[in-house]
Amino acid sequence: MRAAELAFNHIEAADALNRVWGLDLSPESILILNERTEGWPVGLYLASLSLRGASDPAALVSDFDGTTRLVIDYLMEVVLEQQSDQLAEFLLDTSVLDSMCGSLCDAVTGRDDSVSLLAQLEHENLFLVALDDHRHWFRYHHLFSQALNEELGRRDSDRRTVLHRRARAWFEARGEVSAAIRHAFAGGDLDAAATLVATHGTAYLNLGRLATVRGWLETFPRPVVEADARLLLVEAWVSGLQGDAEGGMDALSMARRLGYEGELPDGSGTVEEGASLVRATFPWSDVGAMLAAARFAHSSQRRRGSDWQALAALDLGWALILAGESEQAREPLLEAVALASRSEQWIAGGDARCLLAAVSVASGELEPAEAWIRDALEMATQFGFADLPHVGSYHVVDGAIRSRRGDHEEADRLIGIGIEQMRGSWDPMHVAEALLARASVQQALGARSEARSLISEARALIDACRDPGILSERLRQAARALVPAYRRGDQDTRLTQRELDVLRVLATGATEREAAAELFVSPSTIHSHTKAIYFKLACSSRDEAIARARELGLIT
Repeated sequence: MRAAELAFNHIEAADALNRVWGLDLSPESILILNERTEGWPVGLYLASLSLRGASDPAALVSDFDGTTRLVIDYLMEVVLEQQSDQLAEFLLDTSVLDSMCGSLCDAVTGRDDSVSLLAQLEHENLFLVALDDHRHWFRYHHLFSQALNEELGRRDSDRRTVLHRRARAWFEARGEVSAAIRHAFAGGDLDAAATLVATHGTAYLNLGRLATVRGWLETFPRPVVEADARLLLVEAWVSGLQGDAEGGMDALSMARRLGYEGELPDGSGTVEEGASLVRATFPWSDVGAMLAAARFAHSSQRRRGSDWQALAALDLGWALILAGESEQAREPLLEAVALASRSEQWIAGGDARCLLAAVSVASGELEPAEAWIRDALEMATQFGFADLPHVGSYHVVDGAIRSRRGDHEEADRLIGIGIEQMRGSWDPMHVAEALLARASVQQALGARSEARSLISEARALIDACRDPGILSERLRQAARALVPAYRRGDQDTRLTQRELDVLRVLATGATEREAAAELFVSPSTIHSHTKAIYFKLACSSRDEAIARARELGLIT
C-alpha cells in the first residue's frame, strides 16, 4: 500500500470533512483542501482542526497550506525530527526545489550521494513523488515541501538564499530558463534575474508565452525595471502584444533615455536598434513612424546578420502594406519567409505568409493567395500559436479570398471569427482593416445596415490614428460604395469624400464658419460644398440633408 492508494478522492474527502469531522464545507472548499493536501488523510484532518469554530471557513481554506502552524508542527515532530541529522539536512536543503534529480540535489546541497538518498526517501514513503517512470525526477508532497521550506527559513534564511542561487546556476547552465529565473527571484538575485529576462524574454514572447514574461516583469520591484533599459525593452514588447500603445511608447522612451553600454543580451544590437525593432513591429496608430522604424530596423539587423532579420523583414513588409505600397512589400515578406524557416521562427513565418496572401488578393492573384493562407493556418496549428490574438488576421484574409470567389456567407463567418479573436487584444488598425473587409462582404450579402455599422466602427478607430496610412483611402472607398447614386440626366451625384466630411461636421451643429475652421478651408468653400450636398441629396435645408444622410447611413 503506497500513498497513492491511501489518498482520499473528493467524495471520500467530503465524507471525512463534513460527516465524520462535523464541518459544513462547500463543495468548492472541499475541492481546494483535497487538492492542497493531495488527498493525504492526515493533512485533511489537520485542516479540519484548523477550521473548527471558524467564523469564516472559506477564508481559512484559501489560506491553508504547508505554512499553516498545525501542518508545520505535525510534519516537523512526526517526520523531520525522526530522521537522522544527515537525512534531515538533505530534506531541508532540497525543499527549495520544485522538482529534483540526483545531480541537481548534489549541486544544491554540495553532496555526492543524492541519488541514494532519494531512493531511500522513496523506499521509506517520505512524501516523495516520482515524476517519471525511470525514477529520475521527483518532487515532494506540496504540503511537506512548504513546511520544510518554512522551517529552513526559520533556521537559516541565509542558507536558503545560497541554495536558490546554486539551483539557479544549475538550471541556467542547462538552458532551463524559466526554472533559473524562478530561483533567481527566490534567492533575491535580481541582477541575475534581470539578465536572464533580458536575454530570453523576447524568445519566450515569440513562443506565445506572453503571460510568463509579463509575470517575470511584475515580480521585479518597479524601480528596478525603470532603471534598466534591457527590461524596459522587454516591457515594450509585452505592451505592444497586449495592445497597450501608450505603455509601449513610454517604455521605449525611458529605455532610450537611460541607454545601455554595449550590445543588448537578446542580440538585437544597441538600445536604439532594439527600440526601432519594437517600434517597427507595432503600428501604434502611426504608419509613417512605423515605416521609418521598419526601414532602419531592416537595414541594421541585416547588416548585423542577427537572428532578428526575419522579424525585421516581416515588419518592413507589413509597414509597406499599411502605407499603400503592397507590391514593394513582396520582397521583404519573401525574405521573411525564407529567414523564418531557416531559424525556426514559426510565428514570423506564419505572419509573413498571411501578409503575402493579402498582397496576392489585392492584386487579384487568388490561387497564390489560397496557397499562402493555407500554409499560414497550417503552421499556426502545427506549432501551437493558433490562439494568439493577431492570428485572427489569418481568418480575415482567408475570408477575403472566399469573398473574391463568391462565397460571401463563408467569408462573413471567417472574418467574424478573425475579428473576435483580434478585438481588444491587438492593434486597433488591424481591427479596423478587418472591419472594412467584413463591411464589403456584408454589402455583397445585401446587409447594407450591418455594413454601415461596421464602417462606422472602423471610422472611429481610424479617426483616432495619428497617421492611418492606406486605411483612410480604404475607409473612403468603403463609405462611397454604400452611397446610392442619384441620376439627373447623365450626371452621377454620388457625394465626394470632402462633401461627406463637411456633412459630418455640419451634423454636429457647427456653423459654416466653424466648419471651415475645423476643416482648414474658407467659409466660401464650405458654402459651395453645402450647396452641392443639397443638390445631390435633393434637399433644400441643412436639417433635411442631415436627416437624409442619416437615413442613407452616410453619417451616424
